[in-house]
Amino acid sequence: MNAEEKKFLKDNLSYIYKNMKDVVILLPLFLRKKVMSTDQAAYVESPKSCRKRVERLIEVLVTIETGYSNFCEALELSGQSCLAEYLRNVRGEKKILMH
Repeated sequence: MNAEEKKFLKDNLSYIYKNMKDVVILLPLFLRKKVMSTDQAAYVESPKSCRKRVERLIEVLVTIETGYSNFCEALELSGQSCLAEYLRNVRGEKKILMH
């Protein structure tokens, strides 16, 4: 994930918290695509609070080169296309370049 994508996710954490379903529904998608390991998925899933699971998911995804695009794709596949579009369009101001 590039620096602009990381900054955008961190700057918009409150929006993500409010609009995202539990991250647990995304984990099978990440595992199937081999985006993250089972150990990483267990780390993300283990906290009791949804907010902490979101933080851990982002913590793991920022270490993955294609983490941002994989996150958006998983959101779409899990029925969260509005959040995926928001993240892809950066509040409609500009597109984030996918590398």
